[in-house]
Amino acid sequence: MTVMERPTLPGPETGDAHHLLALLPGMNPEHWQVVLDQLEDPTRLLAMTPDSLRALGLPPSTRQSLTAWQAQGLEPTTRKRLDHARQQCRELGIRVIHWRDPAYPETLRHIHGPPPVLYCRGDINGLNRPCLAMVGSRHASRDGLNHARRFAHALAEGGFSVVSGLALGIDGAAHKGALEGAGATVGILANGVDRPYPRRHEALARDMLEAGGLLVSELPPGTPARAHLFPQRNRLISGLCRGVLVVEAGLRSGSLITARLAMEQGREVFAIPGSIHQPGVRGCHRLIREGAVLVETVEDIVSELGVWESLPSQTQPEAAHTPAHLDDDSRRVLDAVTYEPVDSDRLCRATGMAAADLLQAMLLLEMEGLVESTPGGYRRRSG
Repeated sequence: MTVMERPTLPGPETGDAHHLLALLPGMNPEHWQVVLDQLEDPTRLLAMTPDSLRALGLPPSTRQSLTAWQAQGLEPTTRKRLDHARQQCRELGIRVIHWRDPAYPETLRHIHGPPPVLYCRGDINGLNRPCLAMVGSRHASRDGLNHARRFAHALAEGGFSVVSGLALGIDGAAHKGALEGAGATVGILANGVDRPYPRRHEALARDMLEAGGLLVSELPPGTPARAHLFPQRNRLISGLCRGVLVVEAGLRSGSLITARLAMEQGREVFAIPGSIHQPGVRGCHRLIREGAVLVETVEDIVSELGVWESLPSQTQPEAAHTPAHLDDDSRRVLDAVTYEPVDSDRLCRATGMAAADLLQAMLLLEMEGLVESTPGGYRRRSG
């Protein structure tokens, strides 16, 4: 298409043009895809005539803002947001990576609806390492949290950047595990990188930055978290990475959105299975039925991707410690209990013990912290 322009707004050399792209109202990934298909430099959008903007099919709110900015300058609200973005970038060392910047992640260039601008707080070298996303439930079980930390620890030690969304539950455990593995971890936010969300993870975000990690957002500093921004953010989590590991997810988990986006983007999807009695893993089971790779160890991920260093085997559940003072009955019961729930009838048959004796031994094992009661029976504690 022929683009008509009238250069009245700041040019890219001022730095403001990229902030203004991020401040445009009404734009979503579909609209950005159209713009990037048509314009080699998306900042040209700021100088296009109303007819050219209409030809791009941009939303009315976007077109109205652009024509108003060109005719009258920035209104007070936009000017305030622009000033705040510039100030926070200076004070917090936030780097603005735009579409034509050599540092723009190559993996993101090829997804549908890539953002024209990224705000990066921290060490952007984390984007140059092989990235693997880890996602899952905000209300994860203890086993899920343990799996996330152990996998992230091993992945980070093996040279991966562990990418997640800084949310509660699996996301937070993945970031913490990567830190324990002394590796890089990247948090992709659905709000400005100047205000990590949720607030309970502000300390975790600081730890990530101090350890050489990175916070990334397509939204300018000062942008608050809003519900509709989280699904939009998920395309960046999957798009940055070569694969996505779903650690624990129910059937309605937002993690399934990330997994499906990954499939559409041609990324590998991995899922950790769990007990059929645990509703919180049914999303993982559905993904496996739909073609996701069933994962038990980090080596399963590496062998599927066929890349990078040999990773330490640290993801199998640790063997339950058996205190020396346990009596023979308690030892026999502990040997019969697995990491999947086992009901008392099966345990009686497996051990040859009467129900009363089994219950007494199980109470002792629970007090020792070796087993736990679940809706499906008893199982070993994994951590």
